[in-house]
Amino acid sequence: MNWNATVEYQISANNLVKATYQGSAGVHLVETWNVNAFPHTLGENDPALRAAAYAAPQNYLPYPQFGSINNMSNTATPLSTPARSSSKSASPRASR
Repeated sequence: MNWNATVEYQISANNLVKATYQGSAGVHLVETWNVNAFPHTLGENDPALRAAAYAAPQNYLPYPQFGSINNMSNTATPLSTPARSSSKSASPRASR
């Protein structure tokens, strides 16, 4: 996101004072989320399933052989051509 403001003041026929301010900011440039997580609505109507999932969450993950699978994505909404990039990383589950 970019913005600018300019103020001009003419002092005389040959003199002009001009002040300019320019700024920019990035919003929501990179987001990260864990792809290997069970939905929090799992067992919503089944308290026993919910208790089991929270007691042993590794057993209810989409990819139980891995720990966190983090997805990083550029979700910014630029003013010009949209550009998206994505990368994934996975770490093996720690043995107990």
